[in-house]
Amino acid sequence: ALGEFMQKGLRLHGGKDFMHLCNKKDTVLSFPRDCCIGNFYNLKGRIVKDGAAKMTKTDNTVDLDVLHQRYGHVSPETMEKFPLNTKGFPSKSNTPEKPVLCRGCAEGKMSNQSYPESNTRASRRFEKIHSDLKEFPVKSYHGFKYFVSFVDDFSSHTWITLLKAKSEAADALDNFLALVDTQFDHPTIKSWQIEGGGEFTSKRFSTTLQKRGIRVLTSLPHQHQQNGRAERFNRTIIEKAQALRLDACLPQNWWEFAVQHALHLYNR
Repeated sequence: ALGEFMQKGLRLHGGKDFMHLCNKKDTVLSFPRDCCIGNFYNLKGRIVKDGAAKMTKTDNTVDLDVLHQRYGHVSPETMEKFPLNTKGFPSKSNTPEKPVLCRGCAEGKMSNQSYPESNTRASRRFEKIHSDLKEFPVKSYHGFKYFVSFVDDFSSHTWITLLKAKSEAADALDNFLALVDTQFDHPTIKSWQIEGGGEFTSKRFSTTLQKRGIRVLTSLPHQHQQNGRAERFNRTIIEKAQALRLDACLPQNWWEFAVQHALHLYNR
């Protein structure tokens, strides 16, 4: 079969992975190797137009799309460093002129868009309170496992109550409301932002707020951003506490002291 092409004036070029049939100007047919058994090559031919064979791989070129997949879908920036940091890397590569959309990257690395910042803010103290509960991997020095935070939306001043069990969240609520009533002049709490955890949706917790006429705002399932003020505070206070504890070389179960000191600094 190749002899017939030769008799028509075509020339054969190629290597172990590719074969080209060319005339005096352009490549007419391109044969990428599909598989081989011994010295026999199974070739799949395709017609090449407008010099497209210049973009096909040969012995000294590499297909960046295949390389991108084999190296675990690395970023284009990382792939650009391959020739400089990899011994024996091919000197030529088939770099596309425009970014190619990779289905694996598009689906596997997909993330939610950032939530827009809230444009509402309480106009006075205690008008709106945010609450969230944080669990720690180990019990503290005095046996605490959690803390619940109460964040004032207007001033960002925050109170924390340490808990040994999630069921104590209702007691922490009673104590916080009593503190607000006795230590501040004419406070009126109108709304309370919480998540849908069982510690906040218990009958006792809900009844306490309803008896005071406080409107309860509950985040949707798996939408922690809706309670972003309390979530952001928890992260800030945990990072401060961890930095203080580790810098002082204190054991992990002393987190309760680090959290209380970090809260004192935060409110100042």
